[in-house]
Amino acid sequence: MRMLAATTAIAVSLAASAAQAVPVIWTVDELLLVPSDPPGGVAPGGSVGAAIGFGAFIYDADTTTFSDISVTTTPVSAGDPMTEVVYDTSVGIFANILVFTSSSEPTRQIVLALGAPLTNAGGIVTAGFGEESVDGSPSLLRYAANAQFSGVPIQISPVPLPASLPLLVVALGGLGFSARRKKRKAS
Repeated sequence: MRMLAATTAIAVSLAASAAQAVPVIWTVDELLLVPSDPPGGVAPGGSVGAAIGFGAFIYDADTTTFSDISVTTTPVSAGDPMTEVVYDTSVGIFANILVFTSSSEPTRQIVLALGAPLTNAGGIVTAGFGEESVDGSPSLLRYAANAQFSGVPIQISPVPLPASLPLLVVALGGLGFSARRKKRKAS
């Protein structure tokens, strides 16, 4: 009886490990940040130019986890006072609001309102809104943001079942059956 339970446990653990979440790599196809008026009406430090963005990140909708984030914004023209910023962290997704932050410049962030949730099925998702904090104070540089992400599920090759595993299960079952039969004969 114990051998049957052990065999069943092995089979269940193998089935459970085969059913895992498939994360999606999301590519930033378009990201345009165009300055708009901040709450006070004037952008801190004068006018700030537009920026474009590119990059990618991996997102697993089942566990709501991000990894391998690398989204870069760069000024549209060489004379813009904006600098190139790499966003490599995400605060997460809250009610379809996606927030990217920069570990090298922690006062910089991009906030995007997603048009649809990021799912493990992939697809195309557009986003709008946007603001980017420059000095960490309540005065934010506000941007009108247009973004589009395309997602493709990452192909995870399944771990092959060793050819010897079914033979091992049969052999253990046979040993258990044999021991049980000997025990019955002895009593």
